[in-house]
Amino acid sequence: MRTIEGICGRERERAAVDDTLAALREGRGSALLWWGDPGIGKSALLRDAAERACDCRVLACSGAAAESPLAFAALHQLLWPVADRIADLPGPQAAALRAALGLGAGVAGEFHVATAVVTLLSRLAATAPVLLSIDDLHWLDEATARVLRFVIRRTAAVPIGLLGACDRDPAGTRWNSLPARWLGPLPESAARALLRQRYGALSAFRTDRILAVAGGNPLALCELPVTAREYEGTASRPAPVGARMRQAFASRLAELPGPLRTLLVVVAAEEVGDLAIVSRVATESGVGESIWTQAGEGGLVRAEDGRIGIGNPLFCALAYDAATAQQRRWIHRALASALVAAGEPDLALWHRAAAASGPDDELACALADSARRRTARSGRLVGAAVLRRAAALCTDAERAGRWLARAARAAWEAGDVESARALLDRASGALPADRMAASTAGLAGLLEIATGSPVRARGMLLRDAALVREPMAGDLRLAAERAEWAAGRAEREPEIASLLGRVDGFAAGSAPGVAARLLPPAALVLVWGLAERTVGLYTEVAARLRDSGDIAGLAYLLPQLVAVQMATDQWPEADASLREATGLAEAGDWENTRAACHNLAAKLASFRGDSAQVEFHVEQALALSRPRRIGVLIAGAYWHSGVHELSVGNPEAAYERLRTLSVPGHESAHPTIARLAAADIAESAWRSGNFEAATTHSELLRTWALRSRAPWAVASTYRVLALQSEGFVAERYFRRALEVRGMPRCTFHRARTGLLYGEWLRRARRRADAAEQLRLAHAGFQRIEASLWMKRAARELELTDAPSGGRRGSDTRLTGQEMRIAELAVAGLTNRAIAGELAISPRTVGHHLSHVFAKLGVRDRKSLMFADLGAGLSTARGESIG
Repeated sequence: MRTIEGICGRERERAAVDDTLAALREGRGSALLWWGDPGIGKSALLRDAAERACDCRVLACSGAAAESPLAFAALHQLLWPVADRIADLPGPQAAALRAALGLGAGVAGEFHVATAVVTLLSRLAATAPVLLSIDDLHWLDEATARVLRFVIRRTAAVPIGLLGACDRDPAGTRWNSLPARWLGPLPESAARALLRQRYGALSAFRTDRILAVAGGNPLALCELPVTAREYEGTASRPAPVGARMRQAFASRLAELPGPLRTLLVVVAAEEVGDLAIVSRVATESGVGESIWTQAGEGGLVRAEDGRIGIGNPLFCALAYDAATAQQRRWIHRALASALVAAGEPDLALWHRAAAASGPDDELACALADSARRRTARSGRLVGAAVLRRAAALCTDAERAGRWLARAARAAWEAGDVESARALLDRASGALPADRMAASTAGLAGLLEIATGSPVRARGMLLRDAALVREPMAGDLRLAAERAEWAAGRAEREPEIASLLGRVDGFAAGSAPGVAARLLPPAALVLVWGLAERTVGLYTEVAARLRDSGDIAGLAYLLPQLVAVQMATDQWPEADASLREATGLAEAGDWENTRAACHNLAAKLASFRGDSAQVEFHVEQALALSRPRRIGVLIAGAYWHSGVHELSVGNPEAAYERLRTLSVPGHESAHPTIARLAAADIAESAWRSGNFEAATTHSELLRTWALRSRAPWAVASTYRVLALQSEGFVAERYFRRALEVRGMPRCTFHRARTGLLYGEWLRRARRRADAAEQLRLAHAGFQRIEASLWMKRAARELELTDAPSGGRRGSDTRLTGQEMRIAELAVAGLTNRAIAGELAISPRTVGHHLSHVFAKLGVRDRKSLMFADLGAGLSTARGESIG
């Protein structure tokens, strides 16, 4: 989208302007008027047209209220750039136009002035099309307006065009003969893009409030005081509009009847949209039936099904802003009375608070008491707003601090990170450290875990743990331990007994947010082989978090749930959970959740062979994780990138990526992820010829398997040992890897083992056994759409068929294995790389290549580049089928 100085999100409108410019370029006159609210983007559209009309002579002017009584004032502005051409006009026309523009003495007869302008513009149009760009058309002086209408009527066959802008529909004005189009609000996507261009990253809740007030008006999006505290998610409404917006709409508001402005103030103040309440207060304020009709016809409000909708939210906000403080307080008191009569005492308290002119401790206490009820009815964010307002009315600093602390916790759970931070800062200035820690349950550290650095979070959590009592202190120490582990700085990992205790001690009756923190991180669950045991608990807690509206808990838990679902072969469920987590992270300010989602998306993309997606998600994950030093996420990004390199047949690059997971001091070093990736490190090392490193990592994996007895670790150990063994020993390890109890049959681990075993069986010429394993592996890869691994399994499955057919004895035909080696050699792979790709030895590759050279009549790899492999490929496949 274009920058805010130009235009944003107006593709259809720009296309209409293009039609006008196209007519000029074809030698025809054309005109188009745009009308709409102040600030809606009409001027920007005219500027954009002028920029793109680079082959036209553009003359521009803008009407002004102060100059509208002055005859030819706008014409002076329009023609001043070409005033030197007036002398070339016929004498009477030149004299009249010079007099009209104040350049000479005499009488400016309007007819002579108009004909002079036609002549002048026509002569200009003889060399290039002329575009007249007229802004604020409604403020043109009458003399200029008549001249321009005269010009347009007489230049239909001349490339002179007019683009104009006005605030109202020109159908009922002097411009009604010209084609006109309404310029409406920006679509939400364009409005969001404009906000990002103007202000950069704003919080999700602040953005939503700005969009709700601006109503798609570009000027409002650029000029509202969007960084003010009143635009936080927990702030009272309506929000202020700022001086420039008041000025831009002052005349429009002044033109509305007083009762209509009052109705808009009532609608803006009431917020909920209850038609009965608004009607009652509006009637008490002197708003009659005709005013309702006028508001509806003007698109300002609409009433239906007992609700009142705001057709133009910006006008309502402006009307509320323009009302006097006395009028606003009277309306809020009237709303409070109406709500009491309607049986809504808690909502009435809110309006009583809005009507208060100063501190009121009694009202503040009543309002704070209503917060819990408002939370149950309307959600945590509303409860936080009520507590915030109560604190503003309270004269007792410590009591106000406790309410602000409660409000911060509620805003955090509602997902409003910005408000939570702001409220936390304000509360910390009113409460001593111990009461602050107890009131927020260590919120400062939890916020840091979710959105910042785990290193800093650990310090905050331990600080608060020392200030509060059990069991809260224990929960905070547990969170600090988790933060240290996430940073990759833990001296030791939690033992299995501790993890099992947390899982077995899970209390179904505890609050879902607490339950989410009791569950261990997914990586620890996986490394200890507890995925099957915990997936049900993760799923249950996630459901309870959704039901309770605890966004903070959900933002933390969903990525963990995705990882556990992947490990337990629940791929459709994992896809759905990842979409939910990604949407939640993108809609809010959960940067660490975003990083985790990118990591999980990179893992899926690496399975599925999508190189572009792997690169994108890894880059995004690292960009978010590195500044915050989140070791576990940085390590995950390296792991998934390395597995992808392995899947595309690049074991050297895979090993260089993966080995760093266990290099002390490296940014990706993390013991848990290194253990989870140990089999991948060993395989990539073996395939790239780093046999000593492969042995080292396989031994580390074996040690972990003996310690943890995790099924994945045991199976992976057998698989890696099989790769490094020969003969019956290798087969024994492969079979053991496939027979480990507790491993789902369709996991990626299982499919990879089946593929390697099938390749080994094919090399051992046991083609029927190989085909069975390869078909199972192919089905496992297909389940998760692991396309590159599927292709590898399919290729190996093709090679299990023995060459046969009428021409089997011909020594000029390549076998399937020879054909594949020839293709890889032509692609530039070395013998070692080809060996790694096909899981055979480099010596065997050389042996096959010598046969390929002999059969194709070439001497070396360079000559092989020009050989016709097509025939050999089709013959080999034909023999396999036959």
